[in-house]
Amino acid sequence: MESKNTSIKCSAVDLEVMDLKEETLVELPHVFTRPHLPATVENAANQGDVDRWPHLTGIKISKIDANVGLLIRNDAPKILHPKEVRESSHNGPYATWTVFGWVINGPLGRVQDSGSYIANFIRADAELDDQFRKYCNMEFNDSVCGAKTSLSQNDKRALEIM
Repeated sequence: MESKNTSIKCSAVDLEVMDLKEETLVELPHVFTRPHLPATVENAANQGDVDRWPHLTGIKISKIDANVGLLIRNDAPKILHPKEVRESSHNGPYATWTVFGWVINGPLGRVQDSGSYIANFIRADAELDDQFRKYCNMEFNDSVCGAKTSLSQNDKRALEIM
């Protein structure tokens, strides 16, 4: 994600992701994390981008005041499976309705500064996984977080109801 042949410190975790309305919970096993992602909220589609395209009429994008903290790969079908698709029109973006809401993909029709282009590519491989395991065995041998277990979000909700 940075430059060729550089090492990046990361962690592998199991993650639970919930939608903004806290109605849908999806488990993502074996997710790689890192302190910084090469993406900003300026890269994401906003309501102004959606409103510019007649074929996307009626689609509402939530404004979130946060940094980009999660990039979801294409191997997460529970999250990315389309429930509805609005096809591209006039070389514009297309939209996909998922369990977490609308996802806008493709050219947004924004005016670009010349020379200001962004491309993000992320790849995880077995060598990186092996390096991470070795790092964790050295770095976290005395375990910063104890070994105690905690309840999942669903378990906590069930206890509140009872």
